[in-house]
Amino acid sequence: MEEKVQELVEQAEQVDGTESDAGDRLPEELARHEKLKAKLARAKAVLEERAKAKAVAERPAYEAKVEARNKRQGSSKGCLIKPSRQQPQPTDQINLTDEDSNLMRASKNSPYIQGYNAQAVVDADGSQLVLGARVSTCASDRNELIGDLETIPRQLAEPATILLDTGYENMDLIGQVEQNGATVYCSMGQEREHHQPRYDFKPPKEKKPAAIRDPRRQAMADRMATETARTIYRKRKQTVEPVFGIIKEVLGFRRFHLRGLPKVETEWQLVCLSYNFKRLFNLINNETAVSIA
Repeated sequence: MEEKVQELVEQAEQVDGTESDAGDRLPEELARHEKLKAKLARAKAVLEERAKAKAVAERPAYEAKVEARNKRQGSSKGCLIKPSRQQPQPTDQINLTDEDSNLMRASKNSPYIQGYNAQAVVDADGSQLVLGARVSTCASDRNELIGDLETIPRQLAEPATILLDTGYENMDLIGQVEQNGATVYCSMGQEREHHQPRYDFKPPKEKKPAAIRDPRRQAMADRMATETARTIYRKRKQTVEPVFGIIKEVLGFRRFHLRGLPKVETEWQLVCLSYNFKRLFNLINNETAVSIA
């Protein structure tokens, strides 16, 4: 990029003072390359900052693993544990238009898109109102549970029952939530693969479910196998899923129109607020319906 900018500068100097049209066009092209050069420099700085922040955040976990490894005896210590690198890797990516957004997809069978992960906490006890909303820059929901619950206004009571889909399966975070008195129901099913097209016309092979070795995951699987849990968990399909369907189909909101995490999160808050207005209007009409005997 620097070589290209220098080449354009030399061309601009050669045609400077002439009456040719090239003298008017070169500065514009030079300005575009200078702007792109500045964007690349900015992107490099952001990637370096993110790499350092990630290394700092993962340092406690690294030290805990090293300590656990040192306590092992003999050859059972395992492989050498390496700390996180503080420099960006060749595979790290950033979008020059919106550096906060990331490449993500809804499932392993979905296409990649440049975007955000919209989160919503929905009341499952009848009102179907959005109690909390936020936007994540991570495609996975695995580490979003605590952040989502923190969006619930303090004026409301702490949720006693929390329904999660498979993507939120993080037993550490679920354990933290249950220590505060809530009961979590999290689906332990694996991601479905029947949407993937097959061209060999052979029947799909039956796969045995993976064995659960974590006792916490096994306890959750045993809980979800009870009839009580199944009855409670059915509410999730009737509450949070329709909310996203109404936002997409009725309100017509299918993509963010702003750039940058703060603006995108504000846009998502406004969308959820619009949904809540619509939902409240329907609830009020239902409550004021007259009865004739």
